[in-house]
Amino acid sequence: MELKPLFSRIKVRPDEATVITKSGIILPDQKKNEKKITGTIVAIGDEVEFLDVGDRILYGEYAGFPRREKEDGTEALYESEGQLYQYMNEEDVVARFK
Repeated sequence: MELKPLFSRIKVRPDEATVITKSGIILPDQKKNEKKITGTIVAIGDEVEFLDVGDRILYGEYAGFPRREKEDGTEALYESEGQLYQYMNEEDVVARFK
């Protein structure tokens, strides 16, 4: 049972927070607790005018609310399972990447 946003709301998959040093070493857990502000839209409501599924966006730090979901759309109870999504209004989007 997948959740579909209503009206002018969108569902965003936040980008992974990784740090790459000057020498090219990837440190994925360095910014684990830091709030992500970029992501990809995975679902949109019927009244969304300016955005489409697949757009990469920049949004406000406190925009929307997070929800961790399993593949079937049900809520994941543990951090180790499922994917984190951010539900927000279309107005919370600051910019769209080209």
